[in-house]
Amino acid sequence: MGKIVNPHQIIEMFSGIISYKKQFEEIYVDLTISKLFRIKTAGRIDFGGSEFESGQLEPIPPVKLKPEDAYGWWELHEGYFLLEYNEKVSLPNTLIAFLQPHPHLTSTGCVHPSLAVHSVNEELKVPLWVPKLGVKIKQNARISRMIIIEL
Repeated sequence: MGKIVNPHQIIEMFSGIISYKKQFEEIYVDLTISKLFRIKTAGRIDFGGSEFESGQLEPIPPVKLKPEDAYGWWELHEGYFLLEYNEKVSLPNTLIAFLQPHPHLTSTGCVHPSLAVHSVNEELKVPLWVPKLGVKIKQNARISRMIIIEL
């Protein structure tokens, strides 16, 4: 059985961290939202992969409430979106990371799937479901938790 790795022990593997002090705890790392996408066209999946096509994605730009604001907001209505993180990490085969929704995200009624990954980079797009009432998400909000396990 694996054991939880204190992320402070592998801090040098991460890039794109907004605030080490606020994001790194003893048993998890909070990941922040960098980009959001709308799924514009349907994709295709086959057994062998020769006919695979990902759906086209449309970036959703955040909107600043005031011109002098440093960061903008995404105002999302019910539906599925794809998110990308600011943080990047590539773990060795002896470690695996579990991503789960941040408690602040689930308290808004939003959710994303829990995933087991070896790397987080711009290729990883995580599905985000927004409920009927919608949600407002600020750029760089902590949206996921990563727990790292030594295999």
